[in-house]
Parts: sequence; C-alpha cells; structure tokens
Amino acid sequence: MVETINATVYKGFSDTKVGLTVVATGGKVYVDSLSELFATTALQAGDEVVMVNGNLVEGMTSNEVVGIIKSCTGDVNVVAKRGAVAVAVAPSAPAAATAVKVTSPAAAIAGAPPGNAPAGGVWGTVKYVGSDTQMKACIACLCCGPLGLCILACPSDEKDAYCVNGRVYDAGGKYICPKDDKFAPARQR
Repeated sequence: MVETINATVYKGFSDTKVGLTVVATGGKVYVDSLSELFATTALQAGDEVVMVNGNLVEGMTSNEVVGIIKSCTGDVNVVAKRGAVAVAVAPSAPAAATAVKVTSPAAAIAGAPPGNAPAGGVWGTVKYVGSDTQMKACIACLCCGPLGLCILACPSDEKDAYCVNGRVYDAGGKYICPKDDKFAPARQR
C-alpha cells in the first residue's frame, strides 16, 4: 500500500537550514536523512519525494531539488510517498542538506486532480510571467525602450499545472486561466 506524506516547515530566510538531505537515483528522488526542521515531520529516510512547492521532481538531480528548497522562504511544501518500493538509501555527502517546509497536493502522485479540480484532466506545464520573464523585460526595456515590454507577451517561467475541460489549475488546485497555447501537456514516457 502506498502512503502519501505531506510535510511542511517554515523557513524564515533563504539561507535557513531545513534539515532535509535527498539523493537521486533512477530518475527518482529519495529522502536520505532528516535533521533540524524536517526531523519533526512524518518524513522518513527512504521516502520518495514527489513534489516540492508544487514542482514535480521526477527526473531531477538532488542538486536541482536542493536548489528549489534553498530558493524558498516562508512555507516549503514537500509531498512524498512511502511503500511503493523498498529503497535502501546509502548515506550521501552532506552538501545536499537543506531545510524545508512541506504541504503540497498528494493527488499529483497518481495523476489525480489537485484540490477541487474535476477528474479526467492531464498534468503538464503552463508558462506565466514570473521573475525570469520580468527580468528579461527589464533588460529589453533598457536596450530597446518601451518596445522591450513585448517580452511579456512570451513568458518564459513555467510551473506544473493540471488542465481539464478547458480550464487550467495550479498544483494546489487553484484556477489559473482558460486553456491556451501556454499550457503544454506532459509527454507520456
């Protein structure tokens, strides 16, 4: 039986240690060890990490996952699963240790809809105007004047999303927008 674990910790500053060490193997990310903030959560060594702050981590390296965690301030949400396959996690280098707070939609584990979104949709990614796109627009404005604002029409930031009945929801189940060319369904493996 597969059990879903939601862990949440509060990280006041980006350099705060949360005490979560992860290791990536075979395209999956596993909890290696816990200390500090995460030691008080339900996570255990060997749990498979599925999502961090709404980002699916399958196929990521341990450094990429740690990068997501390190860049967070405030709540850090982690969804993991336990019981699918027994995994023996060997001790790893302490470089991957980080503090994290976890609360994320467990529904993404099985491809189920997030939050109150109706069933029958598909997971994918949606492009939006975030910090990366805004930075590019500022640079373009410095080089090209107001014409540089055209960059905002082609956002480069991406996040996981769920689309059903022509409506797009974020990983937490919040309605984002109607389906358009900015939503890209995940490729089947």
